[in-house]
Amino acid sequence: MDKPKRIWKAMLTLLIAVLGALVCTLSSAPGVWAQIQGSVFVDCGSMASYVDGITNISWVPDAPEYITTGVNGYVPSAPSIYPNFSEFTTVRYFPDTRAKNCYSFPVMPKSTYLIRGTFFYVNYDNGTTLPSFQMAIDGTIVANVTFDNAATFVYHEFTVASVSNVIFLCLLRDSSNSVPFISAISFSFLPADLFASKIYAFLYATPRNYFETKYRLNFGGDGLVRYPDDEFDRYWFPIQGSNSTFIQSTSPLQSLVASETVWLSDALRGSPPETVLESALTSSGNITFTFPDDYSYLCILSFYFAELNSTANASSRNFYIEVPAIAIEEIKSSMNLTDWTGDPCVPVPYPWVTCSTDSNFVPSITA
Repeated sequence: MDKPKRIWKAMLTLLIAVLGALVCTLSSAPGVWAQIQGSVFVDCGSMASYVDGITNISWVPDAPEYITTGVNGYVPSAPSIYPNFSEFTTVRYFPDTRAKNCYSFPVMPKSTYLIRGTFFYVNYDNGTTLPSFQMAIDGTIVANVTFDNAATFVYHEFTVASVSNVIFLCLLRDSSNSVPFISAISFSFLPADLFASKIYAFLYATPRNYFETKYRLNFGGDGLVRYPDDEFDRYWFPIQGSNSTFIQSTSPLQSLVASETVWLSDALRGSPPETVLESALTSSGNITFTFPDDYSYLCILSFYFAELNSTANASSRNFYIEVPAIAIEEIKSSMNLTDWTGDPCVPVPYPWVTCSTDSNFVPSITA
């Protein structure tokens, strides 16, 4: 009996030694086993790391560190269409028949991350129809990826509260059976003091542990603002008064530009970068913002203001912000009155509503 026991003990010792060596190898290995505590910018389909000469972003390839499936694709026309987006030159696509293909990102549990998937199609596969597929984060489908035309990029961006030590970003086939693909992934750790405490409370209270960024607008800006002005490479799209579908005004809009740098304090870390705060739109009348989307879900609106008039004082600029109730939108939807668009009261009211304004010229529906 002694000999079998000795053999078993020796085998057990050997097994422990092998596992110990394996654990040491994994814990000391670089790359995917190192938790993301800053920002990682992944150029999907790229063969090597590089630094973009325009944005100064350090891009890394996606395989084999973050994914082991898929095929590299090349988009030769990308530089001529979007010269400031070097990451659009390659894609990773998934022609296999599996239901999903997933990227794995090591994270710290109970931490917050900004995750953006960007997709630039431009007919890289010489297809005859625009692709359609789905994007999921962990176990939840968070977006339907569709395209209005082949030469415009789309992106889906989410703030995510991690629940374990890994976050999965997956691409899934939908009923169209199109081949999923992706151009780039931005993955950034967000410090605990980045947003207001109420936003974090909302994020960690929802069972889904995420919310999506729908719009990030730079009023008065003349170009897209991203990294290095924004350390997380958030996209701030320019909005001019003369060409915006978002804005209605009772008076002409005027662009304002700062004559000197607008400095941010530590308390405003989650606000836009200085470049965004140094431009604005103003009007002598009411300004109405209309966002073209179906908001059948809870929304968070964040407004940021910086005084750009160096002669202003604490009482020289006063205005009100009003977010109306959506009752009139529910009425239009239920009665199929979708041809009636814009604000129901200004600059002229719908003929089937009665509007009034208070002493501050804020319109409201009275009948």
